[in-house]
Amino acid sequence: MLTLDHASVVADDVDLIRDVSIAVSAGKVVALVGANGAGKTTVLRALSGDVELASGRVCLDETHLSDLAPVELAKRRAVLSQKSLLAFDFTVLQVVLLGRTPHDTRHTEDLDVACAAMQSMEVETLASRPYSTLSGGEQQRVHMARVLAQLSVGQTTGTRYLLLDEPTSALDLAHQHDLLTTARRCADDGVGVLVVLHDLNLTAQYADEVVVMKQGRVIARGAPWEVLTREIIHEAFDISAVITRHPIKAVPLIVPVPDTSTRAKLRKTQKET
Repeated sequence: MLTLDHASVVADDVDLIRDVSIAVSAGKVVALVGANGAGKTTVLRALSGDVELASGRVCLDETHLSDLAPVELAKRRAVLSQKSLLAFDFTVLQVVLLGRTPHDTRHTEDLDVACAAMQSMEVETLASRPYSTLSGGEQQRVHMARVLAQLSVGQTTGTRYLLLDEPTSALDLAHQHDLLTTARRCADDGVGVLVVLHDLNLTAQYADEVVVMKQGRVIARGAPWEVLTREIIHEAFDISAVITRHPIKAVPLIVPVPDTSTRAKLRKTQKET
């Protein structure tokens, strides 16, 4: 289990997150949702060990992250950030092979893993293309293949965790579902998955647990039917919504109903003051 225990992160005397506790279990998909600036990315960075905690701790299977060697951590925890910049014009295959860096394996095995990862994200036909020539969505899928190769998903390498920060932001409708189906398949293979999402309907369809954040705190957590309610959505996003049953799947379907007149009045009042 990957756990964040009563964690706070402070930057320039501002609390980015306050007393946040989250657990990501092997075999489960946990979706982290909330308005812009709610602290979702900070939580993901805290879980990955990429940000210093003002208080609290983060542990991987009861071992503090700081007690794990970087190579060992890289084999068991992979992170897909919102933006992944490359300083060199690698080919797609070379980018995906970067995920194999922590592994002491033969090059032929690394190639097999990389090719399988590219096939899962439907970028195998782009293998020889320069990364810089790809669209934003194609680049996102390539980096998803890279983190899959890093975790050697499909092989027995111990408990592993996949942290995804808004992985569908640049993807078209079909590839959004393809990527989250892949994440779901990873969980079915025993990987613990944390994914930051903005689309509540994607959240409802793919998450086992939903954690809702507001202003740096967790305000709700539970199964989609328990958490994706009118009251919680209104509290977290300041928007009304109609909640009904998905016509095909046994999950909630969220239909936002923005009160544009109220929000316009609020913006006008803020400008005048």
